[in-house]
Amino acid sequence: MADRQGDITYERPLYRNWIFPGARWAAVGMICLSTAFQLIPAQLVIPHDMIQQDMAFGSGTFVNQGYRMQMVYGATEFAVATNAVLITELRWRPDYFHGKPFKAVVREIQINLSTTGRLPEALSAYYADNVGKDDLEVFSGALEISSSYDGPANGPMKFDISVPLTTPFLYVPLNGNLLVDIRNLSGSPSSLVAGQSVRRDGISRVSGRVNRLHGAPDIGGDVIQFVYHPTNSPPRLPSPMVGPNVIVPAELATTDKVFGSGTLANASHRAQQIYSASQFGTVTGTFLVTELRFRPDHFHGYPFTAVVSNLQINLSTSSRTPESMSRTFAENVGLDDTVVFQGELELRSGFVGPAGGPKDFDIFVPLTRGFLYNPAAGDLLVEIRNFSGSGASPLSGQALSGDGGARLLGSVHGRNGVYDSGVDALQLVGWPTNVPPGLSAASTRAAPDRIPAEWRDPTTERVIDRASPAKVYDLARNFSTRSNPNGPWRAGWKRTSLGSLTLLPMAKWRETPAGAPVFAWQMSDREAPGVQGRMELTTKASPGLPVNSAPVIRLVPGGSGAPEKFAAVRFSVPPGEAGDYRLEALARERNDGAHAGEPLFNVVVNRVESFSEFVRPGTSVGYTNIIALKEGDTVDFLAGRDKDRDSRSSVLELTVSLTRLISVTQPTDVPLEAQKSGGARP
Repeated sequence: MADRQGDITYERPLYRNWIFPGARWAAVGMICLSTAFQLIPAQLVIPHDMIQQDMAFGSGTFVNQGYRMQMVYGATEFAVATNAVLITELRWRPDYFHGKPFKAVVREIQINLSTTGRLPEALSAYYADNVGKDDLEVFSGALEISSSYDGPANGPMKFDISVPLTTPFLYVPLNGNLLVDIRNLSGSPSSLVAGQSVRRDGISRVSGRVNRLHGAPDIGGDVIQFVYHPTNSPPRLPSPMVGPNVIVPAELATTDKVFGSGTLANASHRAQQIYSASQFGTVTGTFLVTELRFRPDHFHGYPFTAVVSNLQINLSTSSRTPESMSRTFAENVGLDDTVVFQGELELRSGFVGPAGGPKDFDIFVPLTRGFLYNPAAGDLLVEIRNFSGSGASPLSGQALSGDGGARLLGSVHGRNGVYDSGVDALQLVGWPTNVPPGLSAASTRAAPDRIPAEWRDPTTERVIDRASPAKVYDLARNFSTRSNPNGPWRAGWKRTSLGSLTLLPMAKWRETPAGAPVFAWQMSDREAPGVQGRMELTTKASPGLPVNSAPVIRLVPGGSGAPEKFAAVRFSVPPGEAGDYRLEALARERNDGAHAGEPLFNVVVNRVESFSEFVRPGTSVGYTNIIALKEGDTVDFLAGRDKDRDSRSSVLELTVSLTRLISVTQPTDVPLEAQKSGGARP
């Protein structure tokens, strides 16, 4: 079963128990009642008194740009659900007075569901206070919505604004009320939706700017039709891990030093801080980090409220130790490097605590993407790039050799930094889980010897000096084993070259017989269709010889007769990155003896085919051009199945880079180049 979201279709047959804790229990529920999806789903409209009536309301849920809204729906409104419900879809309807027929795309929206202890008409103004411990991202990305605006003149209109969830949410009314948390980053020209502002109707909301810590509460709320399947009640989630076991360095749990770190205050400041795995005390196995908390320095600090307008935080599991940190930033980054926060952040501290410290950990940084950390796999690297600076207080920490922490400080524009033994006091908030990290501990530890430096820095986009003349998006260096989509890149498949893209949902890892790792995004356990990141041997493997390898991306279309005719990777222009791009792509046929074939290589820009060529056995085809791209524009790179053979004969090795040009004097009238090479591949 698949869900259409704009130009992207999300496959939904594979609910795995290693995405997030909430998704784990969703999978358990599905296993308990595997026949649920054979039944017609149930529907429930909340608030109930809006089923047959409407009022002039006009909510901007899908219209307002940079907008966040949390809505709570009382558990008593789910009285028809006697146990647990697996919510698979949310439906809105246009407001009868302010609404209109429409068809639109919300280019960037995120929806989370959670079970909250907060009551309707009693939500906190601070978003983080309302979120439940089972908070789950159920949709993120581009969303295509429409409405025929069909219904009586005075309403209510039909619930035809549909949002199928990419991850179902298991909700147990006995555990609390349902929180619907929507972050609309892009806005859209869609209709205002129906709702009401009435006391004691079982709903209320808090809304405001998406990057603020707080919003404005009121008694209003959208009327939503929840589509669900009844199911068994799951086990209860474990309690959040908040306490001394996740304060690092551990000795700072009850003491403080005169320190005064400028991590959140200093502009154009980059800080890599490494925390030894030995500092994580009784933490065993893997846990999901969902929030970072800092505290003000007791001597240099002060109470404050401030906004960091441009901040990026990455987490990774590093093979480096506090004593062996490199002076080059990129060399400290782990294989699982993840952007966990990026954008504007509002911070505050009450400066509460003893005069001599320690103060409370009340400087909250909720992560927009959770991070799975296993101390057995390596030390934790916290990397913060503060581009704007702020009026935040100096932070607590210490500079003590042998305390299990160290840092590298420098400019956000630089490649190297200055090393010292200092480190911020940090509290990590999260949940224990059996979710495996992207790589096993052995693979992570072996990374420096087996995998080149470019793969130890798979960030959303390649970090380069801001003074350089261009920004480079490189497919191989940006390839992620943890997330699809990953920043501007998506791995998927298509039925036709100009058709819609379906994301590949399953992450797979294996080793070649020679011991080189292969990471892949696939639709199922079958290799095809798939997008692979492979460490190819450049020398023959033999006992005693080291593995000398280089990252290679391979596209494998579906087999003969399968609808997945094309394997694809898509580049989408990120916000603020419109401009002229130099596109460089090289496709090589993977000559594999009897399996050699003629796969089709296509480049499609905004659903317009720019290049198409069959790649003969043992040859390569290249395409270069300079193209003007706007925010949200897409460039697809496709490997099409050999018309006469199966997918084993249709594999392309693909090298792609897009360089955003800072200054181009003549960006137009640049002819494309189609380079064909005969004989052996380069």
